[in-house]
Amino acid sequence: MTEEQLNQLINLNKKIIKQNNKIISQNNKIISIINKEEKNNSQTDDFNGFMSIIESLKQDENKVGEVYFGCGCDIYKLKDNGEDTVVENIVGNNNTNKTTLARLIASESLKSGRALMPNTIVLGHVNEDNSIEKIENIPEVLKSCYENGMKNVLLPFSSAADLLYAPQELLTTLNLLFYKTHREAIEIALNF
Repeated sequence: MTEEQLNQLINLNKKIIKQNNKIISQNNKIISIINKEEKNNSQTDDFNGFMSIIESLKQDENKVGEVYFGCGCDIYKLKDNGEDTVVENIVGNNNTNKTTLARLIASESLKSGRALMPNTIVLGHVNEDNSIEKIENIPEVLKSCYENGMKNVLLPFSSAADLLYAPQELLTTLNLLFYKTHREAIEIALNF
């Protein structure tokens, strides 16, 4: 990797961090408004449609124990209710056995009672030695995520260099959240 490519990657990472901070700030404002709305249930002002948007966001939220995850360009939904775990292929026809990270996140979601952020997908896989598997063909994977309505994409830091080959519009549209360990992925996914 050349120095120019490294500088591009560093600049991209700075933009992503700045974008993530803006999103966190906006999410905090929305949560504050939702909490105030729940406390003042008698007030019905719509704030020029803003509360309607918040209500639709609340309806699209994942349930506790649900995790969307990717394997290649296929998108799966893992549901864990504490007794049974079901993996459903949402986009594609393949089966996968690479569910370790999704299972860990779903399990922690159940324990904490917290759901993932809406429209969030987890990419990457934890190997038996606890190493994180790098994502292959990242431009196509991100395109599939975008086309299927995902907004927040958790991906291993080891795949960051491959983002140089992804279309710029995907990089600025998707909220890319990087993790180095499975513990970091859990914390980011559940917004700890």
